[in-house]
Amino acid sequence: MTLPAYGQVDVVVPQNQYKRYEGIEVGITNRGSKLITICVEFGQRSSRGENEELDSTPIPFYVQSQNGRKWGTLLIGPDIGSVRSSVILEPEKTQHYPFHLHATGKMRLILNYWIGENEDVCNASKGKKTAQSKVFVVQ
Repeated sequence: MTLPAYGQVDVVVPQNQYKRYEGIEVGITNRGSKLITICVEFGQRSSRGENEELDSTPIPFYVQSQNGRKWGTLLIGPDIGSVRSSVILEPEKTQHYPFHLHATGKMRLILNYWIGENEDVCNASKGKKTAQSKVFVVQ
């Protein structure tokens, strides 16, 4: 499910269910008529398994897991370590962000974005819009 917003951004998780450490390739699509800017965390890494090598997985979204009725943010996302940079997404374009999760349960992705070009979005909260993915399960 995507929250309706001026920029009409879709956060698309292709499947409803994944295995732990399985690759998840998320599409961020700008369905609006104006470009948007997102904050991407570069330097993030995610493991393909317990003893596997780490992949570089830059991501622009927060991963949340459901605990009872509440949603909590996992310690990965655009505010946790590494280097953050603004990335522009033009109208009717999609960018893909692959990553792996070792946590299990019901998950969703939360994306903050801004309408127009803005080089300082990684430090801004004013004008922020939010989109979220559908809920998916990691087993």
